[in-house]
Amino acid sequence: MTDALDLTDCDKEPIHIPGSIQPHGLMWVADQTTQEIHHVAGDAGRLLGRHAGVGETLGAVLGDELASRIAQRTVSAA
Repeated sequence: MTDALDLTDCDKEPIHIPGSIQPHGLMWVADQTTQEIHHVAGDAGRLLGRHAGVGETLGAVLGDELASRIAQRTVSAA
């Protein structure tokens, strides 16, 4: 017999706080065509050992091979 899940406390988890990135994560918003970073959230300096900022490309930050793999997976469905 499986116990029923109690989801009543899920709304109390801090993940629902707008505008926050968990300490172990970061987010870049980049142009799909140029891969230029337009927005940064999280502590890239601590996680990557360097600050990756607006105006840089994903290739400059992550290396061309990884940036290329990301580009292949983010092709528009249009």
